Amino acid sequence: PPAWTFIDPLRIVRGDLFRLDQPDTNSALTQQAARTAARCRGAALVRLARRALAGLTPLLFASAATGAHAVGLFLPVTAEDRRAIPAAGMGLDGETRRSASGGAWERHVRIVRHELTTARDDVEFSGAGRLLLNVRDGVRLDVVVERTAPTKWGYSLSGRVAGGDVGFVTLVVHDEAVAGSIWTPQSAYELHHLGGGVHALRDVTHTPVECGGGLPPELKSVDATGQDGDDDGSVVDILVVWTPWTEDRHGGKPQVLSQIDLNIAAANDAFERSGAFVSLNLVGAEQVDYVIDFDDRHWRSKAIARLVGTDDGYMDGVHGRRDALGADLVYLEAASGIASGAFAVGGGTYAFQHEVGHNFWISHDREEPWSGLTPYSHGFTLGDHTCVITIMSYGCNARGTLVPYYASPWRYAPHGARLGVTRFSKERDRRGPADAVLTINRSRRIVANYRQSRQRD
Repeated sequence: PPAWTFIDPLRIVRGDLFRLDQPDTNSALTQQAARTAARCRGAALVRLARRALAGLTPLLFASAATGAHAVGLFLPVTAEDRRAIPAAGMGLDGETRRSASGGAWERHVRIVRHELTTARDDVEFSGAGRLLLNVRDGVRLDVVVERTAPTKWGYSLSGRVAGGDVGFVTLVVHDEAVAGSIWTPQSAYELHHLGGGVHALRDVTHTPVECGGGLPPELKSVDATGQDGDDDGSVVDILVVWTPWTEDRHGGKPQVLSQIDLNIAAANDAFERSGAFVSLNLVGAEQVDYVIDFDDRHWRSKAIARLVGTDDGYMDGVHGRRDALGADLVYLEAASGIASGAFAVGGGTYAFQHEVGHNFWISHDREEPWSGLTPYSHGFTLGDHTCVITIMSYGCNARGTLVPYYASPWRYAPHGARLGVTRFSKERDRRGPADAVLTINRSRRIVANYRQSRQRD
């Protein structure tokens, strides 16, 4: 309403707002915030002032929800856009079609960019922002944006879906390219840039996991040195490389870089929501001259062996780059997935989170032939019929309903069931101990000291 008084957060940052001897008397709400901000001192001023203003955010957005945000983040593509997209088989409405990669639902959209910048500014100034994701007919997600952070080539926005059902969203912005991961209990979507400002929204709800596992135990400790180093384990540095095939598949280098940014941001969001006290720091990303023969059914094991090898003539330069950058982990963005020690191969946002979990010595479900770092270092599958799987799970033929958590008995599925089994459980079958988060928290210092850090971006 016009009678509302809006508080300028910049004046709080400057420290010249809310002096009790000269209060802004336009509203009682302003005076209440004044008393709160007046108690802030030193380095805590900005953080506490933002928390005080965060309570205003729902009110500020209540009036905007019927205005600019009502349209949503996604706009339909135009006829000119459709002519520029090499996609025969697009639906008659110009927005939806079947994906050539496997028949999944797909929609082509343009992004309302100012919605993203507005959400970022709102988070920085008041602690929370808002986005309306008009994904498809009948699917409109009201997202509370809670965090923004710089990425290697842009920035990220992370938040949760407002309302009764839990849901999570991670978006990264890199010039005109936007990439994203959207999850609700009913469905999951990924957002990718096709080029020319046109993006594809893809339903990945039932996309199966394809992973060759963590490989034999003797390979897990190939880099288990330096655990008494200087890194405290809160940050693990990672180098990501990709092949020419990857660049062709994504449509160009900018799209690959956006995918890498999304991989890092979504993994860090998964760590945080799961209770793991670690984050990934991207120290380098570059192309390698390696050709994958997908007709060879052993291509995954060959790719990981050649990535690990130091003098076999395949990707050998990666190891020098790793040492120069101080990268603890090395990841090859390609397809499918497999991991060995500090190295992994995968393709896509979820595969990245899964394979990096192997780098922290977590196995699949308890049926896995090797147990990871400890007897409880497993993913977790919930139920025989509901078939809810966590990030490291491989149950239900890898086609269960994914919840974007690493297994933990202290985290819960949307319907209230625990997403793990405590390490003190006496069960020893597939219902036995499964606590991937505890594994991460115990292995993170070892992993973070595979190489001593050279930079922190």
